[in-house]
Amino acid sequence: MGGPPGPVFRRHRAVTVVLVAVALGLLLLAPVGALAAPTGGATVTAQPAQSPSGITASATWNGVNIATANTSSAAFHLGFNGAVTIVYTWSQSLLTAAPWSINDARLQIFYFGFALGTRDIVTTTGQASGTLTMGNWSTGALQYVIEGTFLLTASLLATNGTTAWSQSFWVDISAPFYILAVLPLVLALIAIYEIYALCCSGKHVSMNQGTKPGTGAAATTPATAPAASVPEATETASPAEAPTPPPGGAT
Repeated sequence: MGGPPGPVFRRHRAVTVVLVAVALGLLLLAPVGALAAPTGGATVTAQPAQSPSGITASATWNGVNIATANTSSAAFHLGFNGAVTIVYTWSQSLLTAAPWSINDARLQIFYFGFALGTRDIVTTTGQASGTLTMGNWSTGALQYVIEGTFLLTASLLATNGTTAWSQSFWVDISAPFYILAVLPLVLALIAIYEIYALCCSGKHVSMNQGTKPGTGAAATTPATAPAASVPEATETASPAEAPTPPPGGAT
């Protein structure tokens, strides 16, 4: 009672400090992408790119080539409840021996390498050249929980499922309130800490079960020394006393 905190308590305190620091960092850093990104979109012009497969293709974000947003500092801006129109255009040379038959225009949004969402515009028949329009694209339900700059990839897929052309670009996305964007991360950190604390407390209890007062090896009562033997009083048979003869020789 009143002694210094144990190692388990110190470890829990250190974990709490780290989680609070990470949460505060997320709260401070999450809006940075939205504040730094240009709200008017990219302004640099770009020409359609030719892929190694021989397809010359491009995609536009509300009329601006996505190649102009190839860095996070030049990211397009997408506000809360915002939606854009993305137009895919491709063509192939007539001299191409085996032209691609394109029937799928795809857009994916990534976060730390994981695809958060995918949308496809698919036609029944493939074309060697043409245009596909993805209208009213938005982040959907993700708009409540994501905030900052994200990597998007526009792709053209052939009828056999092979990606014939793709190009990545950056988009800065705003949530309605900054706290909503990092709230899931904070809740995840709290859940991880609670699970960690529960496991540690269970382990601590199981380790202490063998050292309760009166049960552990150190707390056992030392064996008492055997009491000194006291010689038992033994009764020895005394010889029977002979009857005293009556006086005068009487029998």
